[in-house]
Amino acid sequence: MGASFHQPLGELGSHGPQGKPGAYQMATRRELRVITDFKQAAGLLRDPNLVWSSDLDSIREDLARYLESATVDHTWQNPTLQRIVQSLIAEENDLSW
Repeated sequence: MGASFHQPLGELGSHGPQGKPGAYQMATRRELRVITDFKQAAGLLRDPNLVWSSDLDSIREDLARYLESATVDHTWQNPTLQRIVQSLIAEENDLSW
């Protein structure tokens, strides 16, 4: 059997099913950076020490789960979602929205 489709990007081997080369590719540095940013944003959303507005507080756990799932199903490639993540992590020191 080949590599599991549930492995995080970057951990997939360079060989696909039955060891055939080229079926999978390693993640680029940029992809790994974006995925790391998504995980960081999810962690911030879950941080119990951060103060959020009541509007955002009501969706932050769902949003954190969505951002984590985006690293698996490749929706992290959506530019709008990437901008949301960048906004979240850019405000890391002042998240009292």
